[in-house]
Amino acid sequence: MSSTQTARLLVVDDSLDILDSLELVLDDMGYAVDTACSGREALERVRGAAYGLVLCDIGMPEMNGWQVAREIRAVSPGTKVFLLTGVADQIAEDDPRLGLVHGVLPKPFEIDWLERFLGEQLFM
Repeated sequence: MSSTQTARLLVVDDSLDILDSLELVLDDMGYAVDTACSGREALERVRGAAYGLVLCDIGMPEMNGWQVAREIRAVSPGTKVFLLTGVADQIAEDDPRLGLVHGVLPKPFEIDWLERFLGEQLFM
């Protein structure tokens, strides 16, 4: 079993199309992938399993990505959380919420970039 096959990822987005697409891509890369379509579902999953990394959309109803990150940090402080957004360039570098996450990633992104990024984050 390769190291990518042992890395467990959680993808959180209220768009089922995005969840399905990312799950297929990450599965093809060899990652064990779980998905959640809401912040509450994501927290249930984090409480029940260990994840190396969480990719979470910022703009979700009921519980946004910042709130999800805060809760994950409290429950599983060793889990890396990256937020995804189409407006990453609008988040100020000194935004205090950035302390809740390991980074904010712009959407959309290229699959090659995602593969390199995950390799760097999970195995370095």
